[in-house]
Amino acid sequence: MKPDTKTTTLFVVVTLLGTLTAAGPAQAQNYYDDWEDYVPFPFHAQPTISVSYGLTNTSLKEVSQPLADPGFIQAKLGYARTSTFDYSSGILKHSFKHISVSYFSQKLGSSAEAGEIRSDIWRVGGTYESGYGYGLSSSPSGAAILLYHGSGWNWSDMTFKDPIGDPGEESLLRTYEDGIRFGSNVEAGVRIRLLPLLAADAAFERSIIFRRHLFWKWGGSALLEGGLQWLVDSFVRKIARSTPEAAPIVNLLLKGGLSYGLYEARRNNMNWPFSTEPPIVEDTFKFGLTFMF
Repeated sequence: MKPDTKTTTLFVVVTLLGTLTAAGPAQAQNYYDDWEDYVPFPFHAQPTISVSYGLTNTSLKEVSQPLADPGFIQAKLGYARTSTFDYSSGILKHSFKHISVSYFSQKLGSSAEAGEIRSDIWRVGGTYESGYGYGLSSSPSGAAILLYHGSGWNWSDMTFKDPIGDPGEESLLRTYEDGIRFGSNVEAGVRIRLLPLLAADAAFERSIIFRRHLFWKWGGSALLEGGLQWLVDSFVRKIARSTPEAAPIVNLLLKGGLSYGLYEARRNNMNWPFSTEPPIVEDTFKFGLTFMF
């Protein structure tokens, strides 16, 4: 099914512009009320740029011919906030809301085996990352180890570069090239802030690309995921108040584990728990630098 170009473009533009509104003065503040976690941006945030490189494993369950694993580069642009936690001065609360542009290709230092299908993918998306961390200095903007989990939506423009042996599989893959394809992504990682301006990142990201966007089934699946993540957030906030030192690790393990389980289910059914087709799955290990101004 080919998406309506005007509708798709409007949806993408409105969503991405919405993620870049309401950012105020760039400064670290004390811990805010929980409601600020749910607005597009808190009122005190730092303009932030992040760049990363990695290698991606690409797969589609319905295709027997293997897809080549491309290299990956990504740039993120948005606003980050790091604040002290009221119940422990050594524990920090961190968030980074951004838009991103990513490129997947064998041109980026990866190689393809004989018979594999190479691809070029441009992707644009918006993601919300949040978590807790350990401050290593007296200032919330100083050296720190920040553990985070992120989730978001994305749109991909794909091209396959090699012959596809099976006619049925070729027909399936070529539909991914027919317009911009919607998808979603989750990420878990560690951000080690070396200086107030600079941090080093290491993360694992899983992204899925839908061949067709079944809006109502996708909406039901997204609501289920959002409700489960909200329950985890509430549970971790209670831990953060009673045992602050455990919050960064528990938050990463619970939120990352939940996302991994849901996205493993979506490997077979893109809109799990609804019966739908498998999506393209991209697993990326990436490393990068983040600059907070």
